[in-house]
Amino acid sequence: KMTNSNILTEIFKSNRTDKFDHGYGEVYESYINKWRDEEIQLCEIGVDRGNSLRAWKEYFVKAEIIGFDLDKFPQVEDVKIHQMDQLDVTNQYQLCQSLRLNPHIIIDDGGHTPEMHQKSVIPFFKQLRSGGIYIIEDLQVCNTTQNLRNQYKVDEFNNTIQWLKGNIISPYISYEDERWFFNEIKSMDWHLNDKVVVIRKK
Repeated sequence: KMTNSNILTEIFKSNRTDKFDHGYGEVYESYINKWRDEEIQLCEIGVDRGNSLRAWKEYFVKAEIIGFDLDKFPQVEDVKIHQMDQLDVTNQYQLCQSLRLNPHIIIDDGGHTPEMHQKSVIPFFKQLRSGGIYIIEDLQVCNTTQNLRNQYKVDEFNNTIQWLKGNIISPYISYEDERWFFNEIKSMDWHLNDKVVVIRKK
């Protein structure tokens, strides 16, 4: 019999999403299994070829899945993908409000630069429902070789891991928003050597 922790991993594998390669299936299962048969809303920032959107559709049979991307709009059945710029906070607020988002799950699998992580987190976390989770993927870009850190524009003043751990102040977020955000966090769990963080909202 397949355990819960294998179901999502197998779905990631069969849909050929790199979430399988990264080992996220087992991590996520413990957080999201309770919603599997619920009518939830899931938002994913960064859709690439749409493979992970298809995986979410397969896992959550009753969910509304919404994708956001700057320039990739694959055809995924029953999923709307909206154009969004992670560097444009105003654009993100407008989208969140016009779509009346109230998601249970938000996944940031977008551009992976600290500026993108941090400029998306406030507009989207404000929409996240109480008890919902916000996942930031592929944070290994903040803990990697200097060449890769340069590629993803990571430095000691903007490193998203260091910011979330309370060691630095975000250069992209106002003091008020930063304080609001940390006050709204119920728990923050790090997995796979800080490759992914799961933030639960109060």
